[in-house]
Amino acid sequence: MIPLHTGTGRQLPRFIAIGSIFLLLCAILAALWVELTTEEKLLLRRILDEHPALILTAGFLFPSAVVVALLWVFRHYIEPLGKLVDDVQVMNLVNPSHRLAGTGSTQVRQLSAAINRALDRIQDLQSHVDDEARNSRRQVEEEKAVLEALIQDFSEGVIVCNVEGQILLYNKRAREILTHEVEPGEPKPPAAGYVGLGRSVFGFIDRDLIVHALEMIDRSMRGGEARAMAHFVTKGSGGELLHVEATPVLAGPLEIRGTILLLRDISTQMGRDVRRDSLLESLTERLRSSLATVRTAVELLVDHPGMENGKRERLTRVIRDESFSLSEYLESHRGDHAEYFGRQWPLEEMLCNDVAAAVKQSAEQSLDIKMTLHPSIEQIFVRVDSFTMVQAMVHLTASMKSASGGTEFGIRPVRNESLASLDILWRGKPFPAATLREWEQSRIRIAGQEIPVTLAEVFKRHDAELWSGADPDGTHAYLRVVLPSYEVAGARSSWLPPSTLKSRPEFYDFDLFASSPGSLPLGERPLTEISFTAFDTETTGLRPSEGDEIVSIGGVRIVNGRMLREETFDQVIDPGRPISRESTEVHGIDDAMVQGQPDIKGVLPAFSRFAQDTVLVGHNAAFDMRFFQIKEDSTGVKLRMPVLDTILLSAVVHPHHEDHSIEGIAARLGVNIAGRHTALGDAIVTGELFLKLIPLLADKGIRTLGEALEASKKTYLARVKY
Repeated sequence: MIPLHTGTGRQLPRFIAIGSIFLLLCAILAALWVELTTEEKLLLRRILDEHPALILTAGFLFPSAVVVALLWVFRHYIEPLGKLVDDVQVMNLVNPSHRLAGTGSTQVRQLSAAINRALDRIQDLQSHVDDEARNSRRQVEEEKAVLEALIQDFSEGVIVCNVEGQILLYNKRAREILTHEVEPGEPKPPAAGYVGLGRSVFGFIDRDLIVHALEMIDRSMRGGEARAMAHFVTKGSGGELLHVEATPVLAGPLEIRGTILLLRDISTQMGRDVRRDSLLESLTERLRSSLATVRTAVELLVDHPGMENGKRERLTRVIRDESFSLSEYLESHRGDHAEYFGRQWPLEEMLCNDVAAAVKQSAEQSLDIKMTLHPSIEQIFVRVDSFTMVQAMVHLTASMKSASGGTEFGIRPVRNESLASLDILWRGKPFPAATLREWEQSRIRIAGQEIPVTLAEVFKRHDAELWSGADPDGTHAYLRVVLPSYEVAGARSSWLPPSTLKSRPEFYDFDLFASSPGSLPLGERPLTEISFTAFDTETTGLRPSEGDEIVSIGGVRIVNGRMLREETFDQVIDPGRPISRESTEVHGIDDAMVQGQPDIKGVLPAFSRFAQDTVLVGHNAAFDMRFFQIKEDSTGVKLRMPVLDTILLSAVVHPHHEDHSIEGIAARLGVNIAGRHTALGDAIVTGELFLKLIPLLADKGIRTLGEALEASKKTYLARVKY
């Protein structure tokens, strides 16, 4: 952020007005001269010849007196009255505590004092009204606080979205599940994704899965089911498996207004289930071994009653030691067995593409191979226990690698009428049926540990079949696992979202239920209904075209007329060059602070994702945007969203004020400044100023984005370039 001096430009209207009046006087004198007769002109020339000094002095003093008089009128009446109008608008619309300065003529100062006294009385009355309103709202706020506290304490992730996919509510657990935080002490990379109010849930969960779930819910409700819900499993951004339970938010008996999504990371749970089965298997083997030893010793004692005492004592010791050993084993594993006991394999709906992607990731991590994913264009739904099916496919791949010696494989989902299949591809010939049957009887090994589940048992659980064949290309063979393709019979539901949300978190904002962001072109939409990203940068210097670089980017989101302080972007950047001492004195960032931080190539794409599908708002934004423009080729990021500048907007609503700096605007609008000259701090202040400017713009008839952009272009400050 750099200061912008506006004094010279501010004087321009005054100079133009005075110059125009002066030219008008000259034109009047010229017209009078033309109208004079020849005798009158000769008389004037004679007077000029006889009294030249007097005439020239009068000719100079008269225009000067006119100019001085005009300047006095401008200074004491016109400009003070213009500022008075601007200040009254500020007090009336955004800052009731603001008071008139009382400059100008005596009459203007008296008018300002009278207005201030009236506003004091109005504010006193308003404070009583506000107290009553606060008391009436306290109970509602307490109920909201209880709701938020309950939501935040859920062990499951909770997301509420409207029919267009806009997130209306979420809790911290949902953000933890859908995004990945770095470990403490590790460098903080720019975030790869953002969960927040107004953003699209489709950025994290496949849209077709949610639409399919809502179609199932709609059919269930129309069939008379009182509590309709749907379940499915999807793959998270980090490769984990997420179980999602979808429940409708109803506006009427059969009208779906939104969706509640409960998210649970089942990767760990599936691992616990496998561990449980392994524990049960190990218990069985341990019991079998111990009982066999004890049984043998007992049989020997029974069959040889005359056995000598030494042998009898040794057999008795064996029985005792084995009993003690088994008892200690059971005691040491009792807690583990209790934890995992009673779980069953869940079959959940899942996209075949997600299953294939999970197989690819797991196989490449555990088998040291390369696997190419060939996703299906169709949306193929299957019902699977995702963890065991993925592990079964990985186990099959390991068997194929061992048998063929290959290290490059492919995986593709395919629909075959009412069936779906997962094909593992490789260069070579198909495996014989006998080999496949042998593999089916083998137990699955995970991370080198065998578990008590065979491939045949997994396939039986899923009603699946296994065979191998040659691919039509003549060079590849495939191993095919055929599964039933899950699709509810009958006509498709009439439920369809009215429009697709592009994107846009505070943790809840139910006012978004009523929003319809796709109903108007962006330029025609009211400023109160648009999502914004207020942003700022700190740099190594003030000359972007001469090699200065960005050292910090800060941003905060504005959704539904509210600044969301929980939804911020704040990243220090390694500029790849020294930071001047003068710049460090301004923003406090030195060379040591940027070491180990990402460069602009890593940060600008992340900021672009953070600001996606919003309108940018900056203070003196042309300066920051010039830095971004210079980095387009090196980063591949082109920020083409509209940009509003609070300097220009301030000049639009306050044309009679000279000071359009952050401090000047904040003083007029009643905004407290904190964190000045940090990127995030300045971004937050800019956002607060912008929210205060919106009602002032509306008072001037500027309500839409297009109108705000057009008005900004007409201000004299819009000519500043970098």
